[in-house]
Amino acid sequence: ALTGFHAVIFYFLSQVGAANARGLGGMFDWAMINFFLRLGVGATSVLRMAVFLLLIVGQLVTLSYLSKRDKPPTQTFYRLYYRLNAAALLLLLLSFQATGHVATLPLGARIALVLHVIGVALWLGSLWPLLRATRQFDVNSLESVMRQFSIRGTYMVGVLTVAAVYLVTRLLTSPTELIASSYGIVLTVKVLLVATMLSLAALNRWWLVQRLQDSHGIARLRRSLVIEILVG
Repeated sequence: ALTGFHAVIFYFLSQVGAANARGLGGMFDWAMINFFLRLGVGATSVLRMAVFLLLIVGQLVTLSYLSKRDKPPTQTFYRLYYRLNAAALLLLLLSFQATGHVATLPLGARIALVLHVIGVALWLGSLWPLLRATRQFDVNSLESVMRQFSIRGTYMVGVLTVAAVYLVTRLLTSPTELIASSYGIVLTVKVLLVATMLSLAALNRWWLVQRLQDSHGIARLRRSLVIEILVG
């Protein structure tokens, strides 16, 4: 959340600088900043910063509360905690459909973008906890977690892929744009990176998880997850 907060600020200032065409100094033109704050990108950036701040404050309050307890809280606490976080993240995800290429497209395309971003967030956000699990869990517990994640991951990647294909058909008028336009080239690179991640995910599910009981099974899975995180 802290990284996201600063990333939003950098993204907003980079948009100001790009429009100003005066190099790095153009990013800090207060007149241009005030102008951009009145546009969609400004409103969206303020919303995202507010959500990230809400998440940061929520984490700090939660950590303070937990540090004062002698025993773990009840399930009711965790349900409330996750629902509040989910609500904040939903606001963050909805902001993606208000800017960029998709903002001018029909409602279906904007819903597809939100679903796509949810899929990306769940997939990438799960990798770090899974990597932690390879260091903290015993083999049997790790195997159980990885199998559960593989099932859920199939749904996540399925939604992500279907939404992405639909968005591409709405954003590109011809397949030649994938190599003939700057947007298409960036999109092609992203597709290749996602294909690499899918290959690693398949390797994890169908090969490495099946061999966790081997002497180097956990180390191989951990190495694969690190690579997947870096590609992601």
